[in-house]
Amino acid sequence: MLTLAALFTLSLCKQGSILSIIAHADDDLYFINPAISDALAQGKCLETVVTTAGYFGKPNNALRVAGLQAAYAQMAQAKNEWQESVVQIAEKPVQRFVLKSDPRVVLSFLNLPCSAHDQLSAEPFRSLHQIYDEG
Repeated sequence: MLTLAALFTLSLCKQGSILSIIAHADDDLYFINPAISDALAQGKCLETVVTTAGYFGKPNNALRVAGLQAAYAQMAQAKNEWQESVVQIAEKPVQRFVLKSDPRVVLSFLNLPCSAHDQLSAEPFRSLHQIYDEG
């Protein structure tokens, strides 16, 4: 069953849509762009899902979120103003931002702890499944 929000999103995405799932809040800018800016220029909808929130068990993602928002707003040639919400997926909170002046652009954050640099931290290695279950 389609919701009103889904119908609205479908009406915006007539040129197609792109979903990118990345580990860190700058990975897309380093490794995927210019495909992101090209997609926005072509009128496509774009959602980027960032899975982790900082390092060493200390999620402090505010600056990374702000930086990513600024980059996407610039690529969309829009004001850097976002509508924030929290949605529940599999009983887990997902922080979601929609660019106010261009709702084709969505950033979602799972805010899972990052254990990629465990050799530098005192925390033991945990699989993504363990992180999700504990998170």
